[in-house]
Amino acid sequence: MKTILAVIGAVVLVFAEPCSAGTINFDTDANGNLINAPDDFSATTNLTTLYSPLGVTFSGSGGSNNGGAILNEASNFGVSALSGANFLAFNPNYVTLANGGLPIDPETINFASPQSLVTLYVATGSNGTASFELEGYQSSVLVASSTATSTSGYEPLSVSFPSGMNSVVLSGGADRPFVVDNLSFQAVPEPSTLALLAAGAIGLLGYGWRRRRATKSAKPSAFDQQDAPAILSFTSHTSAASAARRAA
Repeated sequence: MKTILAVIGAVVLVFAEPCSAGTINFDTDANGNLINAPDDFSATTNLTTLYSPLGVTFSGSGGSNNGGAILNEASNFGVSALSGANFLAFNPNYVTLANGGLPIDPETINFASPQSLVTLYVATGSNGTASFELEGYQSSVLVASSTATSTSGYEPLSVSFPSGMNSVVLSGGADRPFVVDNLSFQAVPEPSTLALLAAGAIGLLGYGWRRRRATKSAKPSAFDQQDAPAILSFTSHTSAASAARRAA
């Protein structure tokens, strides 16, 4: 039975690999090219479709030019990037982007395919304490939420929903500048993959059940194993006695 379960586990791992998972660290674009981000909002624009080849887009609130922008960690937020040198930055305090937009939240992250798990990290750096909320939506229905409070360093925010979320919305900050880094997401497995996993598991369990039955049928019973020598001995003595009477 342990062998069968091990095989099923291996099958699950093999077929689960195609389920798309990704990470956006804001240091490279969707094609893996390094991003040379500025350290000032006035030298850049809000993040929108840079990661659309990965099925991920970003949008701010109150206008198409609003939302977070990718900045270098030298931008005086008082916190380093989690990986590399860039993060997604926000500042609601009358800062203007190069396109006239505002780097403000709430920030909506849209996914081309449903995601079962979305995680990101948020930090206020030297800008004080602030609370944040991440909400997960399936179409327009709220299905998951998570909150965290940053006193300076990074805090994780994670939402999950087995049948998938099409978007997440990050809000909070208490009118303080803040940054976001290391967005990760896990896609919902395709129905065909789930069906294949189920069929494989059922087939392996059925094979194990039939094999155990065949092995059990082939084994002699406890009675047979213990009494077979005695039965053979009795038969031999009976045959010898009969032969002696015939000779007399």
